[in-house]
Amino acid sequence: MAPFFLPMIRIQTGSLKGMAFPFRPGTQTRPTTNKVREAVASIFRDDWQGAFVVDLFSGTGGYGLEALSNGSNRIIWVEKNKNFTRELEQTLRAIDRIPKQIDLRFVTGDVLSFLENWQEGPADILTIDPPYGYIRKRELLSRLHSSAIVGANTRFILEFHHKDFYTADLLATYDLELIKMYAYGESRVALIKRRFA
Repeated sequence: MAPFFLPMIRIQTGSLKGMAFPFRPGTQTRPTTNKVREAVASIFRDDWQGAFVVDLFSGTGGYGLEALSNGSNRIIWVEKNKNFTRELEQTLRAIDRIPKQIDLRFVTGDVLSFLENWQEGPADILTIDPPYGYIRKRELLSRLHSSAIVGANTRFILEFHHKDFYTADLLATYDLELIKMYAYGESRVALIKRRFA
């Protein structure tokens, strides 16, 4: 029998660049491509240091890993697949190069519930990567509008398939402002902030 090798996700930027993490593929797994993660890391290159970052629909954890590698000191991964959160936590806890004072949290659960129940103040950066074809996108946008995790200075990126149509008009319905849209093949990355009166 041929040996079985797990696929790897490799950090693209920062102090941990090149470090690879194995993950167990599944039918719902769609890791963000290296190109897109590197591009997003570049978008926030002046903002990662010391930031509080929340990686929503984190899957294999790629966005949060880029944040960690670029100096963020508080990171939360939120993912409903307990295998992903458990294995990512076990791997990161065993890496000596990660300073112990960095606050790393791993939440297994529904993103919409997490946003609704959050009471600990706003994040600096949100990375949001729902499954392509996500049918609850209006609920997601509504939670982003009302959640305490989004403050006046919070910026976030939303990665989606080009056919999912997160348009500027749709975002505006929920007081979310599209700052810029980026295209990478079939993927789109929207840089967004919430409007406050």
